[in-house]
Amino acid sequence: MFLILTASKDTYITNKVIDNAFHVRDANVGHAATLDLFKLWDESTYLSGSTRVTGSVQELSRLFLKFDYGRLAALTSSILNITDPTFTCILKLYDILGGQGAPINFKTVLFPLSQSFDEGLGKDVISFRDIGTANFVTASYSSSTNNVWYMSGANASGSLGDTGIDIIERGVLTTGQPEQNLFVEQTFPLGSENLAMDITKLVSASIVGTLANHGFRLAFTSSQEWDHKTRFVKRFASRHGANRKLVPRIEASWDDTIQDSHKSFYFDLSGSLFLQNYHRSQPANILSGTSLTQLQGSDCMVLKLVTGSFTTSSYVSQHSGSSNGPGMPGLYSSSFCIPFSTGGLVYSGTGWPGDTINRFAIKSSSITFATYWVSTDGNVAFHTGSLKIQTIPRSAFNTTEQRVDLIATNAKTVYKKRERVKFRIFVNDLSRQPKASRVPYTVDSTILDEVYYQIRDVNSDEIIIPFMKKNNGTRLSTDSGGLFFEMFMRDLTDGRSYTIDFLVVDRGIEFVEHAKNVRFRVEN
Repeated sequence: MFLILTASKDTYITNKVIDNAFHVRDANVGHAATLDLFKLWDESTYLSGSTRVTGSVQELSRLFLKFDYGRLAALTSSILNITDPTFTCILKLYDILGGQGAPINFKTVLFPLSQSFDEGLGKDVISFRDIGTANFVTASYSSSTNNVWYMSGANASGSLGDTGIDIIERGVLTTGQPEQNLFVEQTFPLGSENLAMDITKLVSASIVGTLANHGFRLAFTSSQEWDHKTRFVKRFASRHGANRKLVPRIEASWDDTIQDSHKSFYFDLSGSLFLQNYHRSQPANILSGTSLTQLQGSDCMVLKLVTGSFTTSSYVSQHSGSSNGPGMPGLYSSSFCIPFSTGGLVYSGTGWPGDTINRFAIKSSSITFATYWVSTDGNVAFHTGSLKIQTIPRSAFNTTEQRVDLIATNAKTVYKKRERVKFRIFVNDLSRQPKASRVPYTVDSTILDEVYYQIRDVNSDEIIIPFMKKNNGTRLSTDSGGLFFEMFMRDLTDGRSYTIDFLVVDRGIEFVEHAKNVRFRVEN
């Protein structure tokens, strides 16, 4: 799964000297189109009373960002386990250098804030005449009271749980674990790079309530704020910029794929079978016994495979969206492997002697088993079906990838931003020989084991959602009908047109296929 959280608040604070006269410590730029990070050293003088201060004058800015994690928290009851190692949150800020000079070879550091801040309404980034909070002195305004930073510039630091601090440097996020650094750093060798920071542990801690979500402070490192060097200006797009694709965001992704092997089960290879239960079209746990007990958790059911005299069983558990995650209502899975050398007889017909599974599979290349999903005591059957297990295909050495078309069978031309869409993908094997028939017949989708999607803006060719191979964040799932994936349309800018590309990994070769029939627009 891949989703985008855009900033709910952002601004920057500064103590810049104006007209060699005074520091603008009370200025607010909450509605500015940019987030400007800079440090000036000995570039100005200013008046302190009747005395002009010269030499070693420091002027700087610090950035503030806040994100709402509600969308992620809501998914923890179904498809998201924030402790899963595939769960990743990357903070993204986009450079919008406008032709002016920029610093090079600098380092930024991100801290969680220990108190909240107001975004404010200021826009003046030239003379900084708009007065309001947040600013260099004040964090927020509430109940007719100015809530000031404990140290000017939001610079009082300490450990999680300390009082009287503005930023959190260290803390214990998990009981029994040692204290760890809670800040994140990034170096900019060229100065023109975008910001991309892994803040997974900070987001996870906020979702479970260990770390209060007041937002973040981004600044130059302390040593670079105080060295005798000017760094002007690193400029990022703010959430108030005109280009909505450049607003500050957190890109959250994790592996929630379902790989059902009903159409691609092989001897000697472990595979998984899934069973989905519905109550009046809604996913719901199976009810069992006179007390109508919900089947949930681990080993709540048994799957039996039967052919001839051969029977084998495997426990069934409620499926979770990720390892150790919460169970998904009405979705059950069983994983197992049947060795090719398995004994037992397969009967070829009434009155005919049987063959062993091994010998029969050699002759026919596959065996069809009856499947029974039953209660753990075997007294109640919930579903009966079949499963064809095939021998592993082997041929002379050939690394040529398959020739395939990937077609979204249910794609529409317009979607609403509120929609959560499941795209179903039919894979047409172009090398498959069609059979002659006088009547229409259906063709099953070819099953590809490893496919990833990306979303691309049709007009600009920009990648909005990239291929995420590292954590399977955009990997397609498989069920008994073929391939599918889900996405949230609210993550796309409305009024734009998009298409889908697929990265196929087949026989050790990667190749990209474009969806043949997909061009859609997102509307409010």
